[in-house]
Amino acid sequence: GAARVRFLRAPAGAKAGLDDYLASVVPGRRTDALARLVERAGDLPKKPAKKRAPKSDDPAGRFFDTNGFRPVDAVAELRAERHHALGPDGSIWTYNANDGIYVDDPHALVAGTRDLLGNRYRGLHHRTVVELLGADLAQADRRLPDAPIGRLVPVRNGLLDVRTRHLHPHDPSHLAYARLAVDWDPDARCPNFDRWLVEQCGAQADDLLEAVGLLLAPWAAQRKVPFLIGPTRSGKGTFMRVIEALIPDAHRSAETLHAIATNRFAVAQLHGKILNSAGDLSDHHVEDLSLFKMLTGDDTVSAERKFRDAFTFRNTALLLFNANTPPTVSESSRAYLARVRPYLFPHS
Repeated sequence: GAARVRFLRAPAGAKAGLDDYLASVVPGRRTDALARLVERAGDLPKKPAKKRAPKSDDPAGRFFDTNGFRPVDAVAELRAERHHALGPDGSIWTYNANDGIYVDDPHALVAGTRDLLGNRYRGLHHRTVVELLGADLAQADRRLPDAPIGRLVPVRNGLLDVRTRHLHPHDPSHLAYARLAVDWDPDARCPNFDRWLVEQCGAQADDLLEAVGLLLAPWAAQRKVPFLIGPTRSGKGTFMRVIEALIPDAHRSAETLHAIATNRFAVAQLHGKILNSAGDLSDHHVEDLSLFKMLTGDDTVSAERKFRDAFTFRNTALLLFNANTPPTVSESSRAYLARVRPYLFPHS
């Protein structure tokens, strides 16, 4: 039977009721305080306006309805238009069609959501899309492997099968995330380089090229570590720089044999790399070769980056070292010698 209803907002805060407010007032003044609140009370707030359906000329309208954003539909279209995979660290990597490989690029993810939503883009929408996309990729087990290249080697002009020497077009179904910085040319010849290498290391030249060529085959077993030995200015560093020029910086590491043996963070730098090359090694004694043998023996290795969780992986990077005098090692078995292949560059 009330003639009028008015709306009273308690001054004690959003989560405090009227009783909390009155409890803070001196007992003798509570009646007056309540009367003042009633005097200031107003009409009931208006009912919120009903959400309008998106305009038909809004291209992003298909991802919104009267209940708001529809992230499942947005993720479905994003997966239909672009290719993604979970990276080694669990983040979402995007396929770059220009390079023919998957890249860890958060900006590419933002661009994908922006292209779908246009001016309706909001950070909250993007975070929801990324969360659902990651769950979809995990459920589909679409993950990048430890090896940054697989049976087909990405080069600038396609995917090379090193066994048949046949070049295939770039393809997102090939889960690679490293590419050589050269074109494949089956008719290429390098007479100056070939002649120079024979002059520097003699009859071992052909064997050395085969040993380093196995960086194109991370799946091949029994890869030995090429160890270039010789005096200063004998060509060791020049040969190493030629090999390094084939591999983009992002897919190379430079950990020394001593760092691998003593620095617990050094091993993590090899993860996802094609080549680990380190020159001018010290001749200081190497005491512990256990990690080196695990890296070169296709064993699972535990690694750790600073301030991040530890993880495990199998090394697929080819190790390449050079030194004036090789370091001594505390290895009584033949395991170390079985993993190293020395190449002599005798002429300074």
